Amino acid sequence: MRPFQAHARQNPRAIVVIKPCCLGDLVMTTPLLAVIRRAYPAASITYVAGTWSKVIPEHHPAVDT
Repeated sequence: MRPFQAHARQNPRAIVVIKPCCLGDLVMTTPLLAVIRRAYPAASITYVAGTWSKVIPEHHPAVDT
């Protein structure tokens, strides 16, 4: 198996982070959003979350939609 980076695009246009299972998982993944934004500043970042938790990624500065 090759490392994940071997499959990553150099300049992705869009990145989708799909909702983790539970609220704690969602909170623990929020630092990842800033890391993704720094690594791919031109990419559009979409965070897919349930209605019960969408307020967290909606107000994160690294998330576009």
